[in-house]
Amino acid sequence: MQASPIFKRLFVCLYACKEDFVNGCRPFLGIDGYHLKGQYGGVLLSAVSIDGNNEVLPIAHGVVEIKNKASWRFFLECLYEALGIAGDNTSLTFISDGQKGLTNVIHDILPNAHIQNCSRHIYMNFKGKYNSLLLKKYFWEASTAPTMHLFQSVMNSIKEINIKAYEWLMKLPALWSRHAFHIGCKNDAITNNMTESFNSWVGDFHSKPILSVIDNIRIKIMDKFNKRYYQIRSLNGIVTPVVKKKIAEVYELSRKCKVYLCNADEFEVVDSFHIRHVVNLRLRTCGCKDWELSGIPCKNVVAAIAHKREKIEDYCATYFTKEKYMKTYEHIIFPIPDVSELDIGSDLGVVQPPLLKTGVGRPSKGERKREPGEAPLAHFRKKTRSLRSEIYKRLGHNKRTFGRGSLEGKKKGSSSHRSVRKERRRDDDDPDDARLSQIVTRSQTSTTTDVGDSVQARLKRKMTDKWEKRKARKK
Repeated sequence: MQASPIFKRLFVCLYACKEDFVNGCRPFLGIDGYHLKGQYGGVLLSAVSIDGNNEVLPIAHGVVEIKNKASWRFFLECLYEALGIAGDNTSLTFISDGQKGLTNVIHDILPNAHIQNCSRHIYMNFKGKYNSLLLKKYFWEASTAPTMHLFQSVMNSIKEINIKAYEWLMKLPALWSRHAFHIGCKNDAITNNMTESFNSWVGDFHSKPILSVIDNIRIKIMDKFNKRYYQIRSLNGIVTPVVKKKIAEVYELSRKCKVYLCNADEFEVVDSFHIRHVVNLRLRTCGCKDWELSGIPCKNVVAAIAHKREKIEDYCATYFTKEKYMKTYEHIIFPIPDVSELDIGSDLGVVQPPLLKTGVGRPSKGERKREPGEAPLAHFRKKTRSLRSEIYKRLGHNKRTFGRGSLEGKKKGSSSHRSVRKERRRDDDDPDDARLSQIVTRSQTSTTTDVGDSVQARLKRKMTDKWEKRKARKK
């Protein structure tokens, strides 16, 4: 009798996700792995992109037994086959956490692809060796440097502070700094936050069985695509909302720039820091390199466009237009019936779950491994405080129950009426609190009439005295 097959690996790439990525998204993919917490463990690998509005767009996902070269090769080979012609795009760029062996696997399967490393993960390793606020400042300046000249200038500053830190960074490939990014993907992101967002998005069911995890991901993607499609239909303008907001911010900065015209398309722009940049609107280039990297005009370009009295939106990359944005979600994901109604359709039988693996030693407490320099988890106790009245400003009661006595100085066996009498004596002794002593609650209904009459009597006497004084002054 032939034994039933045992689950090992799984890859899923929905047709709508693939077509939406090819037709509407930038050729930019983030890949990462997320450990499942279910009974059988496993790792959820994912390939995620972002649309023209900088929103996360899942492309493919799969479940493997562990993160290693073999599992990454399986996932990337399936991804290359699913993307088809798009896998040979010379502008296709991957960003990852720089896991061991992953770069070589990407180059083997997709030789035309470009690779970026997440700056946040590099910094956490850097911080574990060289922890300094000044080095942190210069690290992120070097990571966001759009030109080679600016990158070298910042690295020289690091060299003056700590030569070993400088040598440690220079040994790394320059894939963590913006100046080394490929301009074809039109994305200047230096971190792999989009995969982290996807992992957090699917984290609600990371403890479920593998089949339930895959089905829940499909449902969430189907619902998200439908909502975004109808949101796009109600948009006005040429570009997406995020780009429209960024253009408004850049336009305010461009008002401080001075523009000198060379010809119809070439300009010399001096920014607010008195730095000159050469702008060519026909070639879509700028000396600061921000326009080429992001696809959105920088302040120097916006100043030149405003000088020509043209629309800024016309100089944005096509990936940020409303037309491309709608193509990103024009395909839909169809619903499927319940799993129990599906036909097995195979002579091999039902696939059995993977073998359970029992670790050596005492099981962990479920807490994740902390990064270098990260503070340990603090156990906070719930803070308790006594009630404080808004009227008396004393502890022991609130506004609703202030007449029932105070907890301050309350002895065992004392009644609430005795505490109320003590409060009244304190208030009578203090002339400033005479008004507060007249306030009563439901527990003092028997004396309400007397207190009210005394207040009215005093007001009447006060008004009478004022009237008598006025009459005396007139005489």
